[in-house]
Amino acid sequence: MFKLKSITIITTIFFIGATVAAPPASLSGSSTSKISSELQSRLQDGKRVNVFIQMSSRTSQVLQTVTQSSFISRAQRLNSIHHLLVRHADQTQKQLLDYMASLASTTQVEFKSFWITNQIYVREAELSLIENLSRFPDVESIFEEPHAHIFEPEEKKMITRRSDDDIEWGVRRIQAPEAWAELGKSDVEIRVGTLDTGVRSTHEALRDNFMGEYGWFDATRAASLTPTDNMGNLQPLRNFI
Repeated sequence: MFKLKSITIITTIFFIGATVAAPPASLSGSSTSKISSELQSRLQDGKRVNVFIQMSSRTSQVLQTVTQSSFISRAQRLNSIHHLLVRHADQTQKQLLDYMASLASTTQVEFKSFWITNQIYVREAELSLIENLSRFPDVESIFEEPHAHIFEPEEKKMITRRSDDDIEWGVRRIQAPEAWAELGKSDVEIRVGTLDTGVRSTHEALRDNFMGEYGWFDATRAASLTPTDNMGNLQPLRNFI
């Protein structure tokens, strides 16, 4: 069930007919330029596809209004953002949502409104429906629901220490060997990750223990594929770890 405005709508609607009702007569033709090329290719063989409809009026316009306003508290600012975004979605999506709700008596359609991005999600839409939706002037684009693929982690062979003499003094100072003994684990079975400004993996304290592949991710604009430490202030921390 999805909540639209103040009315709860059951979005799973029984299939009665196979013909998709036409949009209002004032909307003539279709705008295939609004439909992504990838989606058009997927629809050619009669498949039904989950799609997102992006409205032309973006939420950035609302957020800009908020940034130019003054608030007495953070709570007031957040409440204002929520109120304005919901109202914005109600106003810009109304014609489209009314049309899809009217299809309940003729076809099967499931949809949900997202006020936070001013988009509408439509489940298992067919070509004729998508073409009709593209006729609405408030629609900017229609694209297939994105899918994120998660890679399976790869097991890496861990480096075994040559002897207990190689354990750094700081590690001994915090009684890590005693903790490993109590847990039944050794230090080579424990992976440690840090999140900060960077790291120099060629450092003598790290180069033989760096995990390698999948052991580094640069979330900055530089998007470096190899470890780097432009700030230089985190190297001592990682050496200690």
